[in-house]
Amino acid sequence: MIVTPVTYQRVFSAEEAVAAWTAGKDSRYLAGSTEIVTMADKSGYTVNTLIDIKAIPELRHAERRPDAAGTDGW
Repeated sequence: MIVTPVTYQRVFSAEEAVAAWTAGKDSRYLAGSTEIVTMADKSGYTVNTLIDIKAIPELRHAERRPDAAGTDGW
């Protein structure tokens, strides 16, 4: 459970996400929520600002690219 006050910020572009990250203290990107809550419960993970990146259109899909770093295109 996260017991400290948390600021929630929804962003709509990568630029906004980076600006929110640098402006906040102990910022975390949010694309779901279970991993943040689990880490806070188990390891004392500090979260003061949650930056919701789910509204960034470029992050809504993944694609296999032949020029990607992995041998299978991911």
